[in-house]
Amino acid sequence: MKKYTTLFFDLDNTLWDFSLSAKETFQEIFEINYLKKQGVPSIAHFMEYYKGINEKLWGDYRENKIQKSELSYKRFDLTLNEFGIFDTPLAKKMASDYIIISPFKTRLYNDTIEILEKLKPHFKMLILTNGFEEIQVERMQRTGLNKYFQEMVTAEKAHALKPHPGIFEYAFRVSASLPKDCIMIGDDLESDIKGAVNAGIDSIWLHPGSLNHNSPATFKAENLKDLLKILLH
Repeated sequence: MKKYTTLFFDLDNTLWDFSLSAKETFQEIFEINYLKKQGVPSIAHFMEYYKGINEKLWGDYRENKIQKSELSYKRFDLTLNEFGIFDTPLAKKMASDYIIISPFKTRLYNDTIEILEKLKPHFKMLILTNGFEEIQVERMQRTGLNKYFQEMVTAEKAHALKPHPGIFEYAFRVSASLPKDCIMIGDDLESDIKGAVNAGIDSIWLHPGSLNHNSPATFKAENLKDLLKILLH
């Protein structure tokens, strides 16, 4: 087994359950903005449209077609439009609500702390995230993850988003690591695994069912505990 010195971790849906956290966040946003009274039947209906719109806008953001400020509110604005609601100030309020509420809804996976405790003595560990910096900083503090990581590299710090190699090059510099000694761990094939390929480093695709799928990842892990088998043996 190749010996690595530095682990790059994604955050959302890698160390914490972003999907569940987002569901709770959007439920609160739905309620405090009285969206049902305005014509949105339920949060489920809202999310049906929001998911596709959000993914499209994140793709545009990764390709520098839109700015963070546009992404932040436009995903709400375009979703509201689907229900005949044309109210940009409301969309901007919902975007602000998201920034305020979401850090309080972070739920770590059950094995996250145990696995990080076992890995920390053996590796330098960094976070590489495309998530909004102000949200991720707050989440790291609230979950107690800060103590396990040398640095949190955000797209805003690096001026590049995964899968662009620029964010990885920034991480090499701040960790004083060579690419051959680093490995990327994440759930997203586009951002994390393709990003690792672009940066010329190994990767672990951490995703339920990954063992049954083809991917360019160096290794596949179905859960956090699988990381110990890959990295410590």
